[in-house]
Amino acid sequence: MRKILAVLLVLMLVMSVTGLTFARPAVGPPDHAASGRQNIDSLTYLNLGDSIAYGMSSDPGSSYYDLYYEYLEDFGAVSLENVFSVPGITSWELLGGLLCDENLQAAVSGADVITVSIGGNNLMRGMIGALFLEYDLNPEEDNMEKLMEEIIDGGELKWYMITAGLTEMLQDPAPDCPLWMGSNQFVEDWPMILGAIHTINPNVHVIALTIYNPIDKDEAPVFQDLIEEILEPMNQVIRENQGRRSSVANVHNAFKRNSDAVDFSVAYPPYFDPHPTNEGHQIIFEELMKVRNPMAFR
Repeated sequence: MRKILAVLLVLMLVMSVTGLTFARPAVGPPDHAASGRQNIDSLTYLNLGDSIAYGMSSDPGSSYYDLYYEYLEDFGAVSLENVFSVPGITSWELLGGLLCDENLQAAVSGADVITVSIGGNNLMRGMIGALFLEYDLNPEEDNMEKLMEEIIDGGELKWYMITAGLTEMLQDPAPDCPLWMGSNQFVEDWPMILGAIHTINPNVHVIALTIYNPIDKDEAPVFQDLIEEILEPMNQVIRENQGRRSSVANVHNAFKRNSDAVDFSVAYPPYFDPHPTNEGHQIIFEELMKVRNPMAFR
């Protein structure tokens, strides 16, 4: 397992500079702008982040941002101007967009409330990249379907040997461990992400989603505990940076209380979908409702 670390570091760098841009998605969530009640005190809701923010694995209209938009409608006219969310994006890529991308900056400048889901890919890239390399695949050329074919062909014994090696690697928080690197980078990036948003728009209210653990504790208790350890400093920096114009939706704790929030398995054969189910998106929405009365966003 140690032999793959240097390759993974290169992989993480390559994947972070792949021409990421934020623009209006050609295909995306429905345009709700015309459906809100019209009044002077209109509210603009912007959703930022990764594939969770994008709504992957949820049914149409069931993502947390759709549900939260409908909730905000009850407090007056709301426009969902855009969803600047990119599957696979990391914290450093979101920060880069906030600093350099004019489309994203314009969306932030016009928002009244922003929800942010980011950080999961800081860890997932290293984890999935490790599996590609263990099965002699190129993570830049091969896809998840090919990885699953190799996992099935390799059999159950090989799978559990590889996951045992990954667990052993995570038990040693070495500076060159990709997952710990991703966690440490998030701790650096998050205060700068908030700072960049509020530099663009000092009045916008930001609601950050804490990062959940997709590993089932009953299925893989040691692995689940290790991911919790890696997530702790990431969620801590989110909590520590709450303020007058920023709040936290505690998705991490809510998901720990509901095993149906995400359908992800490392048991053989594995199922690599770390995204919330419809029920998971409902739980995120409920956590967002707890944060603050939307009247405070005006």
